[in-house]
Amino acid sequence: NHRDALTLYHKVLEIDPNNQFAQQQIAVVTQDMFDLHYAQGLEYQQLGDLEQATIEFQKAYSIDPENWAFAVEIGFLFLQQQDYTMADGYFQQVLPDKPDYLPALIGAGRVQLGLKNYKEAIQYFERAVLISPEDTEVTDLLRQAQSERLTASLPQQYWNIVMSAQVTRGEVAALLMVDLML
Repeated sequence: NHRDALTLYHKVLEIDPNNQFAQQQIAVVTQDMFDLHYAQGLEYQQLGDLEQATIEFQKAYSIDPENWAFAVEIGFLFLQQQDYTMADGYFQQVLPDKPDYLPALIGAGRVQLGLKNYKEAIQYFERAVLISPEDTEVTDLLRQAQSERLTASLPQQYWNIVMSAQVTRGEVAALLMVDLML
C-alpha cells in the first residue's frame, strides 16, 4: 500500500527530519507509484482504451508534475481523443518553461489546427520550423495549416460551383484560378 507507506515515512520525517532512510524510501515508493500508473496507462493504450490510459497517465503525472516530456505525451493522448481543451492544457504547462520544446509546439499547433484557429496554428508551426527547419513533419503541418486557412476563406460561391453537376466555362476558369492559388 504505497499511500500508507508514504504517510508513515512522512511521519518519520516529522520526528526526524534528517532521517536518510525515510527520505530514500519516499523517493523509492514515489517512483514505484509512478511506474505502476504509467505501466497501467500503457496497457490501456495498447488495448485501445484511451480514456482509461489517460486516467492512469494523469495519476502518474500527479506524482511527477515536473516531467514536461510526459505532460506532452498526455497532451498527445488527449489530442488523439480530440479533446482539444485538455490537450492544450498539457502543452501550455510545458511551453512557458520550455518555449522551444518542439513536441509541445507541434502539439499546441495541432490543437489550434483541430479548433480551426489557423492563425494561431501557423504561429506555432512557424516557431517550430525556426527551431527545426529540416523537420518534414513540421513543414508539412505548416503547409497544411496555411492551405486549410486559405480553403476556409473561400467564398460560398466557390463551394456552390464545386458541388454543381454542371458548370460553365467561366466557372471552370474560376475554379482553376482558385486551385492554382491553393
